[in-house]
Amino acid sequence: MILLLKLAFRNAISHWKQSLSALISVAAGFIAFALFDGYMRDIFTIINQLYGNIEMYGDYIIEHENANKPEGRSHPWDWALDIKAQNMINDYFKTHESEIFAYSRFLNIEGSIDTNNSSFVFIGYGYDILEGAKLKGKWKWNTYWGKPLHEIKDNYTTMLMGRRLGQFMGCLPEKLDEMKKYFIDLELHPLQRPFTCENETFQLTTVTEKGQINATDLSVAGLYDQGFKEFDERYVVMPLETAQQMYDTQKVNFYTLKLKSDVDKNIFANQFQNYLMSIGSTIKIIDWRQHSKGSIYRQTLSLLETDRTFVITIIIFVGCLSIFNTLIKLIKERTFEIGMLRSLGFLPQFIRKLFILESILLSWIGCIWGIILSFIIAIIINKSEITYPSGLFSFESPLRIEINFMTYVNGVLLMTLLSIIAGFIAIRKPSSQTIANSLIHN
Repeated sequence: MILLLKLAFRNAISHWKQSLSALISVAAGFIAFALFDGYMRDIFTIINQLYGNIEMYGDYIIEHENANKPEGRSHPWDWALDIKAQNMINDYFKTHESEIFAYSRFLNIEGSIDTNNSSFVFIGYGYDILEGAKLKGKWKWNTYWGKPLHEIKDNYTTMLMGRRLGQFMGCLPEKLDEMKKYFIDLELHPLQRPFTCENETFQLTTVTEKGQINATDLSVAGLYDQGFKEFDERYVVMPLETAQQMYDTQKVNFYTLKLKSDVDKNIFANQFQNYLMSIGSTIKIIDWRQHSKGSIYRQTLSLLETDRTFVITIIIFVGCLSIFNTLIKLIKERTFEIGMLRSLGFLPQFIRKLFILESILLSWIGCIWGIILSFIIAIIINKSEITYPSGLFSFESPLRIEINFMTYVNGVLLMTLLSIIAGFIAIRKPSSQTIANSLIHN
């Protein structure tokens, strides 16, 4: 084995000009794989952050078992969490506060929002502002114009609007910024951008839990893009206390919960569910990815996984062909050398192992080039703040490459495997032909 390694290394060095094309093929294949895999990983990260952080779903949704069923959707107040259920949940969370990062209560809202001469339907929710800011993490500054609710001291008479609904209501920014970098600006450059509304306050009309019509006047603290155009044209969020006052209730529809990173989520969820069952409660704790709120998330990930598999398959196929053709040419040029080795008594099996080992060494050197170049390219792309219309969101998505250790490990393993397969196929025939045919090969 040591002899094989020495010969393979010597051959790779002495035939570096002939090996250069093989190195380029491997490096190009590695770069294509690493950049695309890093790009897909970043998309998955964005989608997880959209739901887990920006929408504040955390890890779990807690609600009555029928709240998301037809009877729950038709009679939501019957399956909302009353003050007794909330106290029970809060007490349990208090005894397990060492495991909990943050949790928030939510109350779904809908109704009409009116100005002097127009009226629009709105949907949205009220939530615990300070706890919600913890759930949002780095996305807690969620307004492109104005200020987020957690930055306002007396926020009980304020709300946030989707920017398209804001435009309908006459709330316009003083300067219409280029919206292409909306997502990047919120993440990396959060700041208060001024806007003005034609009305100081807007009247929100809702139907309370008891069927009475209630009207509340609120001012707009900020505008943001909800992410989906259909929702953005109707979306409103506000403090939970304000939403409860609008509906004249103390109930909430659901909780969201995020656990600390070192906590086993499955164990916590099972223990909490067992506790709920032991007291006869019909409340359920559900991973938001399995909830109806995660249906778009599941569909999107399924589509992206299919696209990812398809494109990576093409990259592997093209890379394999490129490496194979390069190695065929390289080995063909060294047919005389193979004949010399055979004439010195080396068996075909030894020669196959020698060339396969050489192809492995070339693949590793090519992967080192690929790692360096793909890392540099990823840094340049990430620093450039490039955006593109993705079709997933109403704003443009950032073009970024996630630099992930496993991407590079998988890339090295993939290129090594392709080189072994290509090397085995390429050397099989030349190593099996007669010594005479090898020596007279020109």
